[in-house]
Parts: sequence; structure tokens; C-alpha cells
Amino acid sequence: MLFFGVPPRSSATAAATDSLTVTLSPARSAGCIVRLTRGAAGPVLARVHIEYSVFRAEVCDINGDGRPDVCLGVIKPTRYDSAPRRRVQFYTYDGRRLRPLWLGSRLGMPLEDFRIVRHAGIDRVLTLERERRRGTYAVGLWEWRSFGLSFVEYMCRGATARAARQLHGFSPPAGTAS
Repeated sequence: MLFFGVPPRSSATAAATDSLTVTLSPARSAGCIVRLTRGAAGPVLARVHIEYSVFRAEVCDINGDGRPDVCLGVIKPTRYDSAPRRRVQFYTYDGRRLRPLWLGSRLGMPLEDFRIVRHAGIDRVLTLERERRRGTYAVGLWEWRSFGLSFVEYMCRGATARAARQLHGFSPPAGTAS
């Protein structure tokens, strides 16, 4: 099945991204160093310095081009929003280095967390978003469209953070009991 004209990933592409690992380590200055390796203890294929705090990193093939991409959750301000907020960014691996693919500014509602899901052979972004109603959350599904993420649907709305995390497979936030 095709979704919005995006070709399904081949099993070779899925295997290539599944064998890669992304690790984070503190930088000497602000931010962190993102390393892409073959396996957990394999050689470093590429690295990039991110000058902001990173709260999540995953390997995927978000645009379906067969090359690995790194999805980062960063906390940073943007040109049009001076407040540091959680945002999603993508870097692509060109065989030598990680290059910016999409440095998103915001999604539908304030982002709390995200994870990459593979559905019908396509990598998508599942987001945990804070609704305007006090204490409620929505889980959104986003996919790549030519340049950037495009909203697909909300999987649930009006849920507590705990219920949304449990129902949709989000890991507990750092520093909390599961």
C-alpha cells in the first residue's frame, strides 16, 4: 500500500538502518556530539556537533531514499519563536557525513516526545503533543512529504500523559519510574 505517493522501503533499506546506532555524548562546550555507528560498538561512520540539548535520537529512513537518516529531538529557540522548545530535526547520512535534511520549527501542538514507527514499510513519526486543555495529551502521526513532515492523523486526543505513553509505546521520561 502507498501512502501519499511515498514508495515503501525495501527490506534491504530497513536492514541497513536497523544495523546503525546513534549515540550522544556531552560536548566540551554547549550541546552534544551525535555519532552514527555500525552497531553499538562498531566504528564511527559520522559525527556532528549539535549546539542544543538533545532529548531523543533515532535512526530511520524518513524520506524513503534508501539512505539512513538520524532523527533528533532538540530543545532550542528558532528565528520566529525565541523560547527554547522541544523540536524535531532530521540529518541524512551521505556515506561520509551527517548533513541537515530538515530542521523543523514546530508541529501541531507543543511537543513532549516522539518516536519513529515503521508502518506499511514507511518510517513515520509518532508524537506525544501537549494539548491546550490542562493536563491532556494527543498522539499524532506524521510522515515525510517532499520536504518536511506532514500531519496524517491524531491517534488519540484528550488522554493523560501516562495513558498516551502506555497505549502508544513511548518510553517513560528520563528520571521517572515506569
